[in-house]
Amino acid sequence: MTYLLRSRSTIQICRNNIRHLTSDGRRLVLGIESSCDDSCAALVSAPITYPDGNFKERATIHTSIVRKQDHTITKGIEPLKATHSHSAELPIAIRDALQKAKEQGVIRDPCKPEEIDGIAVTQGPGMASCLMQGLTNAKLLSTLWEKPLIYCHHMVAHTLTPLLTNPVECEPIRLPFLVLLLSGGHTQLVLCSSYTEFKILAATTDTSIGDALDKGARELNVPFDWATTAPGAALERFADVTGSDQFPMPIPVRGKAEFSYSGLRAALFFLKQKKPEIFELESNRKTIAFSYQNAAFAQLQDKLQMVFSGKGSILPPTVDANSITDLVVSGGVASNAHLRQVLQSTLDKLDRTNVRLHFPPLSLCTDNAAMIAHAALVRWDPTNDLSMSPRARWSMEDYP
Repeated sequence: MTYLLRSRSTIQICRNNIRHLTSDGRRLVLGIESSCDDSCAALVSAPITYPDGNFKERATIHTSIVRKQDHTITKGIEPLKATHSHSAELPIAIRDALQKAKEQGVIRDPCKPEEIDGIAVTQGPGMASCLMQGLTNAKLLSTLWEKPLIYCHHMVAHTLTPLLTNPVECEPIRLPFLVLLLSGGHTQLVLCSSYTEFKILAATTDTSIGDALDKGARELNVPFDWATTAPGAALERFADVTGSDQFPMPIPVRGKAEFSYSGLRAALFFLKQKKPEIFELESNRKTIAFSYQNAAFAQLQDKLQMVFSGKGSILPPTVDANSITDLVVSGGVASNAHLRQVLQSTLDKLDRTNVRLHFPPLSLCTDNAAMIAHAALVRWDPTNDLSMSPRARWSMEDYP
């Protein structure tokens, strides 16, 4: 029997006979992600002891569905359209994830999956109206299925993704480790001291690296299909990697614990205004794209140098740079192959070949619900509270 209890501060569902484990001793979680424009659902399981520090047993992604929005009309993410898209696409993503799980024998009945132990949903950060779509779906299913909720932090989920995807034979990521979070909404260098303790070492003061790459692709008239490709990804393919520094771009805030990309975007805009004839030749645009992309990555190189060179270190006094042997790079920009080469080259030049670079698989660099379900399994904190609202702004330092 189910009772709905109301109070001034919370709304709770009291349930009888709640399951805590699957038959094989693993928790199974449905993840829901809707912080931006992708409507995502996934089922992930892990042992009850996960993470045990040794990661001898890993989490398993059973299904992961991502339904992407077509930006052909808006030429970019428009919050209201993204919200409307979630209202149509998120139920389908959830249905497909559950149906595939049934086909794999993970659950028996997708309409009332008794095997699921909890529903993980992104609470923030992100666009409030989009987050609300995911929260509403999660709360509805929680009520219908009598399953607890786990509210998750989007950027923490990105941070923890390599724990989910690294091969079992690989040595586990060691604490403390560094994280570069690079997406259309964030540019941050973060120190991870534990799976729930984060210190932001540097963050953008204006726009993000992902936004700068997207805007650069538009200024350079890079050809791409809005329905299937992100502008930044198209810019990577368009750039002439054998190009020269014929068109140098600014690299601001050198030696400072911050990022800034508005100046880079402005430099490209004013170059186009001042010398439009240059942009008529595709070969010139390809060369400019290469310089523009390199200037964006140079800021990341600069911050790594500040961490590992010992000069102007931005690490807390209690943390020795030599104790850091793992660098996680996550978010949509992490899928850039040239960036991966640049960061490895930077570590080599700093004589830090002992620092291992970790990149999620390309399918998990961008937004997905598998990372949300996984974050819930890392920090298992189920609740029956239905009163939680979207947190459009939510610093990792305030987590949990």
